[in-house]
Amino acid sequence: MNFAPRRVGVLVVAAALAFAPAARAAADYHVLTNDGAWEVGTGTDSQGNQYCSLQQQSKDQSHGLVLVIYPLGQDPSFEVHAFKTNWSIPANADVPTRFNFSDGGSWDADGQAAGDGGSVVDYNIDVQDMKDFLSDFAASSSLDIVFTKGTAPSWTADLTGTAKATLDLLDCSNKLLGANGGGGTQPFSPPDSTPPDSAPATGGTTQSL
Repeated sequence: MNFAPRRVGVLVVAAALAFAPAARAAADYHVLTNDGAWEVGTGTDSQGNQYCSLQQQSKDQSHGLVLVIYPLGQDPSFEVHAFKTNWSIPANADVPTRFNFSDGGSWDADGQAAGDGGSVVDYNIDVQDMKDFLSDFAASSSLDIVFTKGTAPSWTADLTGTAKATLDLLDCSNKLLGANGGGGTQPFSPPDSTPPDSAPATGGTTQSL
């Protein structure tokens, strides 16, 4: 399953529909790096917004995880999208979720099922939380995605290779900023090499996105 980014707005905690299960529509999308199973790419969505993406999907394309940064403009955004073809979630349904990283970081997020089907869950994360979230993402070998309501079982994503892939994603974002005069934003700095002080240790407090 491939996704075509389609930005619809920025919300701090609520998820926004940003992908549709279709072939990549952007003619200018191109792959920048492949870090193990993770692909970093860049392109322009259907609304003319430039983005950088980091994604991994299974060989049979039945499930995957996609991270997207829109670095330009007055409202840069960071989005996470998870899909699994055997999920059956009502369109636009709220999907409360907990991200449990193997490095001990834990985050609560309000997801939303995609508007055109029940196999994609979208999360829009405040860019102020992005560095800490990506620190956990880069430092972890796995991620448990736990749906805190409903009957869907948790799903464990393999994060092998994310340390280098995360740096490449941020490098892509900084290059877009540089090519566009900075866009009025600060460059995206690399995540810490160790989990940030604000990230809880195992059994600690869960942060909210």
